[in-house]
Amino acid sequence: MNRFGHPSLAAHTRRWAPRWPSGWLLVLVGVMVFLTTAAASSFGIYRIVHGSAETLFEHKAEVIERSVTAEIERYRVALADVAAAVAVLERLDAAGFADLTEPLTRDRLPGAATVSFVVAAETADVPAVQARWRELGDPALGVLPIGAGEHYFSVLTRPLDGLPPRLGIDAAAVPAARDVLVRARNTGEMAMSRAYRLLRDAALPAAEQQLSFLLAAPVGEPGTGWVVMALRGTDFLREAIGLAAGDDADVKLSELGTSVVTVADWRPDQVDPSVDGREVTIAVPQRSWRLDIRPTVSLLPPTGVGLHATAAILGAVMASLLAVPVTVSWFSRNRAAREVVRATAALEADIRRREEIEQQLRMRELELVGFAGVVAHDLRAPLATVAGYVDVLRDEAAGLLTEDHRGFLDRLHAGTRRMHTLLEDLLAYATADSATLHAIEVDLHSLVSEIAEEWRASRSGHPPRIDVAALPTVHGDPTLLRQIFENLIGNAVKYTEPGTPAAVEISAVHEGRSMCRVEVADHGIGIAPEQRAHVFDPFTRVGGSERYPGTGLGLAIVRRAVERHGGFIDVDGNHGGGSRFRITLPTACPEAAE
Repeated sequence: MNRFGHPSLAAHTRRWAPRWPSGWLLVLVGVMVFLTTAAASSFGIYRIVHGSAETLFEHKAEVIERSVTAEIERYRVALADVAAAVAVLERLDAAGFADLTEPLTRDRLPGAATVSFVVAAETADVPAVQARWRELGDPALGVLPIGAGEHYFSVLTRPLDGLPPRLGIDAAAVPAARDVLVRARNTGEMAMSRAYRLLRDAALPAAEQQLSFLLAAPVGEPGTGWVVMALRGTDFLREAIGLAAGDDADVKLSELGTSVVTVADWRPDQVDPSVDGREVTIAVPQRSWRLDIRPTVSLLPPTGVGLHATAAILGAVMASLLAVPVTVSWFSRNRAAREVVRATAALEADIRRREEIEQQLRMRELELVGFAGVVAHDLRAPLATVAGYVDVLRDEAAGLLTEDHRGFLDRLHAGTRRMHTLLEDLLAYATADSATLHAIEVDLHSLVSEIAEEWRASRSGHPPRIDVAALPTVHGDPTLLRQIFENLIGNAVKYTEPGTPAAVEISAVHEGRSMCRVEVADHGIGIAPEQRAHVFDPFTRVGGSERYPGTGLGLAIVRRAVERHGGFIDVDGNHGGGSRFRITLPTACPEAAE
């Protein structure tokens, strides 16, 4: 009170100052907290989902690129094999061409339309060419020259698409076909044409006519002829990427040149614009293609794509529910706590989803290993063809060659042997993790002793000393067990200083009731301590091994085979130099050799 008996200004101010009830303040703080939490959760979920989509798409695009590249190489090798076989024939006729092209089927080359033999002729030589190939091929052959100058006639053909054969067509009338034949002849190498519509497709409905390519391989001396393969673009793309892309990627195949020409599309679903696509350049013989790869909405489930928006909406709803009168403020706080628990559960569910995506990525890695096995398997037949020709030349034509030429032939022979070893190791590595395990009781002592005797017999000049102690009977796959010990003993013998006989000791000890530990010790060049953790990785070679032949896959195969048996493998240094490998294997009975 002042001296006049009225309330003071301070008291008056306190009386009329706005008062915030504690319940409203609690509600306001709760609303702000939950709005912030919802925004942060929404942003975090968006980053996780978007990052997962980008990772999946990058892996998908790499698989598609490798699939198309491998498919082009498969067609190229098939045509090169036929061209090489035609070049060595003394007399090519219809029957011989049919025999050479018999392995080329629609099942093996689903994108191919025909395989043909094409010859060139000037206008004045057309009657003679027709007479000659009527004698060697179809007696009813009729060549149809178009215009003047040089003509290019298909005189032998094998249809692969079920349509009737067409002989005598003059490719000079089609600029794309004429240009690729001339380029292949001038360079002496296989070449791919520009995209165009095949003359044999002219009778098809317009909707069924595809842009196609001509793959031409020159035969023998320039002007002798060409072996050509017609590829339909849409059929090729569908078979090349159908399994790799599935419903998850939109792919467009284009031809690069003075202008970009779209050849074929693969559009299984709607494109997802939230993830950037990729452009990939594919090298084909003397030309380039481009793949435009974009993700579709099938790459991630719809629940994952809209999860961040759902979290934001739920956060807003929770905040609205908190804005209630003071009388229910405590109820609202409890309700908000329950919503926080639900949001946390949603985040945990998203983490589990990310783990599932990572598992899918690991499965895709296994698919790549299987893909490597398929590639290695498909390369074996062409390599066998090359090796066969080399052996024929070494056996039958060596006396007709100069010393330099025989040296070239020997180096070619050695190269095919190295390639064969690499393919066998690659195929073994690819199948070691997926082949069916046929586990039986195996006398490990007899198996290892047999392998040791084989290595002693193969090194007659400096036979290795291989001591095999008593080994137990184990429960395992005989084929995989042989791979394990052939690689370990083979490495111990090979990686020894030149001029020094290899010394290997193999022993086993009991480890637990159902396992035994087998040790393979050598006195070779050894493995540096810092490299031992990586020596079992594929294509890894340790320092000092460059002087010795090898592919870098042997120990990777061993690790996979051991893991298939439920065991493990490691390596340490050996006393006196060298390495000591230790592996565990299941025993056939509780006792193991001590």
